[in-house]
Amino acid sequence: SYEPFMSNDDFLKGLSYAINRADFAATIGRTPSNDYFGSGYLSDPENGIMYNDTKTHKDVMNALMSGTDGYGYNLEKARASFKKACEELIAAGYYKAGDTLTVEIAWQTTSDIDDFGDAIAKNWEDAFNSCEGGLKLKVKHWVGQQWSDVYYEKMMKGQFDIGFGSISGNTLNPLNFLEVLKCDNSSGFTLNWGSDTSVISKDLF
Repeated sequence: SYEPFMSNDDFLKGLSYAINRADFAATIGRTPSNDYFGSGYLSDPENGIMYNDTKTHKDVMNALMSGTDGYGYNLEKARASFKKACEELIAAGYYKAGDTLTVEIAWQTTSDIDDFGDAIAKNWEDAFNSCEGGLKLKVKHWVGQQWSDVYYEKMMKGQFDIGFGSISGNTLNPLNFLEVLKCDNSSGFTLNWGSDTSVISKDLF
């Protein structure tokens, strides 16, 4: 069912700001990142230039990471964004003070919840429930009968709040890989619910 808070820009910003990626990565022995691509994705294969090293990418990421710990985390920004979202949602009549918002994360396997889910849920709930916006947040987890259900039952149908998955390929053509984020579903695959690609926008760079 449609949940208005998932279309609220300030709520979504709060979710992003609230994830302590550096702490989370250290806990599981990984390297923190806020990039879409890994270091193996080359925009200039002949010269060995990674997409992440291009000026365009760096400029965009620097703007996005401004005012955070360098990986997108800022608890105060998260709380401020969540509080503003609460005020907007209550004022619009979608919810009343004291209501609880429930966000569902769809996972591939139950082990994903232990490895990632509980930590992310805690980041979100702690930040939201201390923002003094008048609403409460509860995160619940969903797992299908088999690992691929997260794609075929959730993501590819657009019937999800948050979905956890992975894709690979196109290492020599990273820009083509961005098709999975297009709103016009031109690739017919997974996350085609992003910015409107029919309109020229800085969000597409």
